[in-house]
Amino acid sequence: MYGYAFQIYYDFSGYSDIAIGAARMLGFELPINFDRPYNATSIRDFWRRWHISLSTWLRDYLYIPLGGGRGSAWKTARNLAIVMVLGGLWHGAAWTFVVWGAAHGLLLACGRLFHAATGIEADRASQPLGSRILRMMVTFHLVAAGFVIFRATDFSTAGAYFAGLLSGVTGPQPVPPAPCLVLLLAAVMEWGPRGAMGSVGRLYLRLPSPAKAGVMAGSLLIFSVVGGTGTPFIYFQF
Repeated sequence: MYGYAFQIYYDFSGYSDIAIGAARMLGFELPINFDRPYNATSIRDFWRRWHISLSTWLRDYLYIPLGGGRGSAWKTARNLAIVMVLGGLWHGAAWTFVVWGAAHGLLLACGRLFHAATGIEADRASQPLGSRILRMMVTFHLVAAGFVIFRATDFSTAGAYFAGLLSGVTGPQPVPPAPCLVLLLAAVMEWGPRGAMGSVGRLYLRLPSPAKAGVMAGSLLIFSVVGGTGTPFIYFQF
């Protein structure tokens, strides 16, 4: 579950960055499509950070025409639920996508009703660090569990997976160390300091040209050795 959550994120975010970089080489400035989504402290915050181009389109062309946040909290919750169900259908004509979208819609609607009833803002910047980390972990696990339904070919597959996950019994095939290290690196990149990767990029830009060429050649060599055969990006199917 953790592996697929990071795989689909880095797969999609990576090819979005490739598109942004290629466009910039041609003189076009495209907006970012992901903003550290697993740092979100609520499902609403997650959709501000995940697939920003789609979530912005859903907001502008579905949520606002339906009434948006105007009216009562119940109407707002209804609008959120409808938009997310349609967002699930956007990924494909399958009941698993509908349920995945409906689950996110239900979580968004519950969050809106909770805020209306209590006045508590889940994404407030002033919340204590412990509370923020707890909200991040809860949000991440809700999203990762949703991706099980998103990935499954049918509900029986998803149900069998959740049953096995909750049983606590180890699967028939142990996970090798290499994928665990890659998963750990992915987690560090996502939950580490925001400026860390930018610092690495700036350090690379300061290198002399021969050193840059060496880094690029070494990276290509590593990719060719451990990358295996190329696989299409996950989101190419949508």
